[in-house]
Amino acid sequence: MILVVITTCNQLEYTKLTIDSLKRTTEKFDVLVIDDFSQDDTISYLENEEFCGNVIVKKEPRGLTNSWNTAYDYFKKSTYEFLFLLNNDILVPDGAITNMVEVLEEEVDAVVSPLCNIYGVKRNPMQSVGMWYDEVTEDYENDPNNYQEIQDRMNEVEYQGKKKVYIDAATLEPPNINGFVLGFNRSIEKCEFSETELFDPKNINIGNEVELATRLKRKNFQELICAKSFVFHYKGITLGETDRNNLNKIHGIPKEKIFIQPDTSELKINNLSTGNFLKDT
Repeated sequence: MILVVITTCNQLEYTKLTIDSLKRTTEKFDVLVIDDFSQDDTISYLENEEFCGNVIVKKEPRGLTNSWNTAYDYFKKSTYEFLFLLNNDILVPDGAITNMVEVLEEEVDAVVSPLCNIYGVKRNPMQSVGMWYDEVTEDYENDPNNYQEIQDRMNEVEYQGKKKVYIDAATLEPPNINGFVLGFNRSIEKCEFSETELFDPKNINIGNEVELATRLKRKNFQELICAKSFVFHYKGITLGETDRNNLNKIHGIPKEKIFIQPDTSELKINNLSTGNFLKDT
C-alpha cells in the first residue's frame, strides 16, 4: 500500500496540475493533502475534489517541515508500506511512482527521489534527466508537455546491462537529493527525529532534507535517485518567498515565474534516442 502526500499552501493553479497528473496515472495509491493555511481557493477545491481521499487543513501557517512531519506521523500510525512526499508544483507521470517503489523494495535502508527537468533541480543539476540520458536537451526536458513522454521512454530503453538502475547521491556533488519528491519505506523509522517527527522542526522551510541526509548517513542509509523515474518540477512554487522568521510570507509566487499550462490533448513527436539510453556512469 502506497501513501502519496501533497503539501499545499496557496498556488491553486499548480496544485490542480499536480493532482490532475496523478489522476491520469494507472498506479494504485491513496492521496493525503496537507494544507498550510491557504488563503486562496485551495481549501474549497480540495474539499470538493474526490480524488483527494483525505485533507488536513492547518489553522495557522506552520511551514513545509511541519507539513512533512504531519505526513510522517500519519504514515507511521497507518498500515501503508511506502510514503511519498510531493511538492504541489510537480507533474507526476504514469509509472514514476511504481519504479521508485521497486527501488525501495530492493534497497530497504534507503530514501529515493526521481530525475527531474534541469530547471527544477538548479541546486543539484546532477539530478536532471539530461545528465543521464542522451539527446535530452534543456528545452525538451523543461517543457511540461513532455513529462509523460520522457517517462515512457525510460520504461522502454535498455540500460546497458546495468543491474541497478539508480544513482547513489553520495557519489554526486552536492551529495544529497532534492526534496520536491521523497520516497520512503517503513525502515525510515530508524532515522526519525522524534517519535512523531522525521524532520527537525527548527528548519521551518529550508534545510530540512539536508539535515535529514546527515542522520541518514549516520544510520548507513542511502539516498538514491531512480534512473527510471521522472517528474517535471516548476520550481519555487511550493515555498515561493521563503522567510524563516515570517511564516506568512513563505508562499508568494516569485514575480519572474511564468505559469506554463501543459497541453495534454496529444503527445508530441518523440525526439529521444532508442536502444542504449542511459549514459555510462
